[in-house]
This record gives sequence, structure tokens and C-alpha cells, in this order.
Amino acid sequence: MQNVNFDVELPKREIETKWSEFEQKYPDWDLKNDEVRKEYISIEKDIDLMINKLFESKLQDLPKEIIDIRKRVLDEIETILLKCRNMISWGDRSESKLYLWLNSRYEINLYSSKLSDLFLIRDNIQEYLKVHEKMDKEILEDYDWKKCSKCEKTFVYQVDYTDIQGDKNTKDIICPYCRTINGSIITDGLINIYRSEELLFI
Repeated sequence: MQNVNFDVELPKREIETKWSEFEQKYPDWDLKNDEVRKEYISIEKDIDLMINKLFESKLQDLPKEIIDIRKRVLDEIETILLKCRNMISWGDRSESKLYLWLNSRYEINLYSSKLSDLFLIRDNIQEYLKVHEKMDKEILEDYDWKKCSKCEKTFVYQVDYTDIQGDKNTKDIICPYCRTINGSIITDGLINIYRSEELLFI
């Protein structure tokens, strides 16, 4: 297998043994069966981790500046993915499409990808983030909302004036995810705060 600009010899015998044992146990390869599918995914994950370890050892032969660039780009990808997953509009469908935005590979395979591919993937998911930012803007158009300064998750707040008690005073706007204070407002009403996933129920 070729990647990261050098060849890596995979442990074919070990991989073949895993699939041979799987086939003996499940000769029909019925991936609709939960048990079969779970073991299939587990084997794939083991193989991916094996490949990553091989690449990690080979990477040490590269110049330090290349190793540093790879780490920086991988960190940037990880940061962008975190922002994507914090979007209100992000869901199971977004997660399933991620494979294509990662240039037809799973997230675990990023660590054994060529540097040139990593640059392209970083740019791809930056565009994917922009798509979800636009979707979030449309969703939040009619709400007062904040993005938490600590966890960076978006939440909505509303002032309820139905049961006014006392004079106006300063009330904190607290993130419902990590309880960080994100500013305050002066009001005589009650502040109701909602997680993004609760928007449909407001």
C-alpha cells in the first residue's frame, strides 16, 4: 500500500486470518444481521488502527518540517470537524455524507493519508462547514441566540414576560451545555434557555 509518499508493507497474513475467521463464523456475510455487522465493523476498525500504527512508525523517517505540517493540517481538520458537529443543522445525514467530503474515506483513515490529500480534505470540509453555517443562520433567523464562548455550541434564549416579578435587574445568559456565562441582559422577565436540539419544541 502506498501513501504519505512512501510504501508500507501491510501484514497481509494477519488481515487474511481475521477475514478467514470471520467467514468461518458467518459464511453468509449477512451484514443486515446486527451481530454480523458489529463484528465486521470491529475488524475493519482493527485493520485501520493497524495501518495507522504502521504509518506512524514510517512517518518518523520523514523530515521534521513535513511531520510538523502533517500534524498542523490534521489538527486543523479536527477543529473544523468539531465546528461542523456543533452546528444545529448537523445530524445523522450530515455524518453519513462526511465520507464523500473526506474524499471517499473514513475519519480514521485520515492519519494514513497523503499530505496532498489532507490539504484537499481540509479545504473540502471548510466548504462543508460553510454550508452548515448558512443552514444554521436560516434556522436561527427568528431567535435570539448565542454561540458559547467556551464549548462553541449554539443555544437559544427567550425572555418570558408572562409572570413579571419585581424590578428590572441583570440576569446572566448561561450556556445549557457547559454552564458558562455568555453575557447578561437587564430585564424584569424570566430568561428561558434552550439547547439547539430543543428548537422544534419551543
